[in-house]
Amino acid sequence: MSYGDLRKVWRIVAAIVAAQLLGFGIGLAFGSFESVWIGGALASLPGSLAGTYWHVRAAGRRDLSTAAFLNAGALVLAVVAGGFFLPRLLWERAYIAEMARLQTADVRRIEVNLLRESGPSLALEGEAIEAFTRSCADVEKYSPNHPRYERSWHLVLEGPKRREVELHLMASDPSRVFGSFVETSGATTWYCGSFQSRALRAWVDRYLLR
Repeated sequence: MSYGDLRKVWRIVAAIVAAQLLGFGIGLAFGSFESVWIGGALASLPGSLAGTYWHVRAAGRRDLSTAAFLNAGALVLAVVAGGFFLPRLLWERAYIAEMARLQTADVRRIEVNLLRESGPSLALEGEAIEAFTRSCADVEKYSPNHPRYERSWHLVLEGPKRREVELHLMASDPSRVFGSFVETSGATTWYCGSFQSRALRAWVDRYLLR
């Protein structure tokens, strides 16, 4: 597809760009790069369809092969965003909200294992659980960008509902701990979102680095 082809269907291109800008704006209200991208990607399809309608009304049924190509691309973007990235973003927000509300009664025991290095497992109870649940109150979203973790742990929070998280330390940021919501089955790990916390860093220093 050449620039000349796009010029012939400029109404479709303009409608897509306008719709994406609107989607970016809506996504920006949710405060993360992922939500901005998802908003723009989802808006591409209605923008493309509206632009095609505009094009046909104004220029007839010419250059519909280019219009079909643009509509197909917009459809792929919308399917990927709505079928994968949006559910993951919603799951992540739900996990963060749930973790921030965590109470001592929700956790009976915390099993801790080192990741990517050998070491003894830990089983934490009592005071460690109380401190952990208090520290979870400040968890917030984190968008990793090729992080280099120096130490990592896998935690299983045993209770009425089983929860799993990974905690990571970065030498470049000694004031925070970075985490991932995970689900494991055998040797397979599914990642369901990321978070960061300053209060949990103090908890890691006291109970995992002792």
